[in-house]
Amino acid sequence: MKCSGNSEPGTRSYGMKLIVRRHKPKPVVLFTLRFTRKIMKTYPVLLVAILCVSGCSKTDTPNQENKAANSLDAKVLASFKKLGEVINVQTNSTGDLKYSDLQFDVRKTDSLVSPYTGVLVFKREGANATFNWTCTFSYQEALWVHKLSECEIAYSVEAKNDPEKLGRLKKLSEFHVKIEQSNLEVSLDKYLRTQKQ
Repeated sequence: MKCSGNSEPGTRSYGMKLIVRRHKPKPVVLFTLRFTRKIMKTYPVLLVAILCVSGCSKTDTPNQENKAANSLDAKVLASFKKLGEVINVQTNSTGDLKYSDLQFDVRKTDSLVSPYTGVLVFKREGANATFNWTCTFSYQEALWVHKLSECEIAYSVEAKNDPEKLGRLKKLSEFHVKIEQSNLEVSLDKYLRTQKQ
């Protein structure tokens, strides 16, 4: 031990040097600390860049999907309109058009088997009644399939006022509806079979 002479008068000093060595962190630890700091500083920038790139690429895809879906919707709608033409061209025994007020409705469904349903609504005027028809179809494997034909009969006021006439008219109308329903189904199914080929 050395004594230094730089002490104040009246005090003793034993001039020991105290050497404190600080340990340097290991290079691997230093590297990881520096690397994580850099990442922490640049992470928000990277996150924004990734979101921009993924957002930009996704904006193109829905437009392409929408165009494809719209073209499919247009094809489905056009094919269903042809079904309406099958109904529209039918004539009665005098050669006049049998049905009038043809309306159609095509809707998307959540079903994977039949992604579309279609409904044809039309009517036939009779002497004492109006026959309101509804034909339902489903779109399966790129073809329309006939599911159901229903008829609602609206009797005239004159027929409703005469109970006896109304009773006879109901029996006759129900019979005619069955025949007409089978004729409709035959003509629709015949057309649909030609579409399969």
